[in-house]
Amino acid sequence: PMTQKATTDELNAITTALSNKFTNHSQSAYDCNTCYDEGVYLIANGSNCPSGTQYGSLFVMPYRKPTGNTKPDFCVQIYLPNGDDSTKPNSMFYRTSLADSWNNWKEVASISDVQAKIDNLQTQINNMLNGTTTFTYLKAKIVDLV
Repeated sequence: PMTQKATTDELNAITTALSNKFTNHSQSAYDCNTCYDEGVYLIANGSNCPSGTQYGSLFVMPYRKPTGNTKPDFCVQIYLPNGDDSTKPNSMFYRTSLADSWNNWKEVASISDVQAKIDNLQTQINNMLNGTTTFTYLKAKIVDLV
């Protein structure tokens, strides 16, 4: 199983591979909420990006019913922060839009992130069994895990 996050080189390879399949859009200060046209957007100083990010690649995959709508009926966005962005290096985010209403960004968890949460939870369970952690604290940790 994978136990580490993607490297900057691996993220760049994904970006390059997907870029060859989409139209490139390149300008600074994109608002991710207004990116509905299919393609790859190179984001610099962007707004409505995942929390803590401003620089990265935004992949947009819209679906339009044949009604001539300028905005899609359904849209998927995948956001890869630049590896140089120290706030969220080697991360990946996604979100969807239905009828021009964007859902919140969600970060894709790596196997190592999930394993760290499981390990922490196991420690808390052991502490509770030993009498050093209360049930209320453990319940809060389980809610955080989900």
